[in-house]
Amino acid sequence: MQADHITGTFELLRKYDVRMVALSPYNIDSALSRELLKTTAKTPVKIETIYEGQQLDLGHNIRISVLNPPYSLRRGTEDDANNNSVALRLSWDKTSFLLTSDMGMDAERCLIDERADLHSEVLKVGHHGSKGSTSDEFLAIVNPSAAVISCGAVNRFGHPNKEVMDKLNERIGAGNVFVTATSGTVEFTTDGHRLWYQVDNIKN
Repeated sequence: MQADHITGTFELLRKYDVRMVALSPYNIDSALSRELLKTTAKTPVKIETIYEGQQLDLGHNIRISVLNPPYSLRRGTEDDANNNSVALRLSWDKTSFLLTSDMGMDAERCLIDERADLHSEVLKVGHHGSKGSTSDEFLAIVNPSAAVISCGAVNRFGHPNKEVMDKLNERIGAGNVFVTATSGTVEFTTDGHRLWYQVDNIKN
């Protein structure tokens, strides 16, 4: 587990009634990951390792499908840690969200080859909008109507990548691409058929 993948979990545990924390089996040992496991050990929170193919039924026809990582972890990719990160598809009736974590193009290509169900109305863009994620083919198959990039206003990696932003703006429309560095918190609401969003004080 990398620091930028799990740091926010501590705040979530404080703020919400969390019942389960789902982790990729690809574990990068660090002081932060050990602290997370130590923190959850003192609570009723259940730790689950998840793999592609698993389904989490939340009731009311709301389902989470695990798309990544595979049971046989990816090895020899450009970045094994990122390509084994958790990718989820959250669906409710006609509305769906694809959450790709830091998954890179190697994992994207594998999911395409496996004919995974990728089409989603909202795409949480992979790896903070870096150039190593969101291939043309992947974006075409997902075919989202909105996209969100999570990144800090000041980051040493230069996220989001300009080429990725141009690609998203061209396919989806600039008004439907949100970057947390400039938009702040992006909140989506759905009834399973329609989709609304709120960006700070802007509603639609």
